[in-house]
Amino acid sequence: MFRNSAGFTLQEICTQYELLDICRNRHKDKRCYTWTGRHATNGSIIRTRIDKFLTSNSLNQFVTDTSIKPFPHSDHDCVYLTLNFDQVNRGPGYWHFNNDLLSEAAFESQINDFWSTWKTRYDDLDDRLLWWDRAKRQFKIIAIRGAKILGKQKRHEKFQLERNLIRLQEKSNNGNTRDIENYLLAKEKLNGWN
Repeated sequence: MFRNSAGFTLQEICTQYELLDICRNRHKDKRCYTWTGRHATNGSIIRTRIDKFLTSNSLNQFVTDTSIKPFPHSDHDCVYLTLNFDQVNRGPGYWHFNNDLLSEAAFESQINDFWSTWKTRYDDLDDRLLWWDRAKRQFKIIAIRGAKILGKQKRHEKFQLERNLIRLQEKSNNGNTRDIENYLLAKEKLNGWN
């Protein structure tokens, strides 16, 4: 292999970053190809395994299946890889408050309602820190519930904008200046979406 060839460069990268072609590694004795075609001059069949799925050694333990499957939208077949991270031990995670909730009237109302009731229970517990920790936990529950609702609303709104953009694109194909401007405005609005 020539030192300046793409194959040599790829081999150097694989060595440097400890990558391997997981499909070839798992199916060493199996003949499978990712491209099949005919030679341009003599018409003979050519089959290659040019496509690879390179994985690191640390990731290989999570690969449960790999195969080459036909892909009708390309002249190359597709290298599939299935990963399973169910056995990975995860930490407790980190919760981050969604600041967008602060501008939501429903969230403010729920917090105020809870706090008004919770203040009356101040003497129910002897331990003031326990009383405060329970309040914080309830604030978090209200915030998580509100963030889920807000996220669902935003996804729906984005979906509506995308649908409208497709409709406006079809209208703008007629060449009407107003339709083109509406399309560009809708595109800009969707582009600025969070």
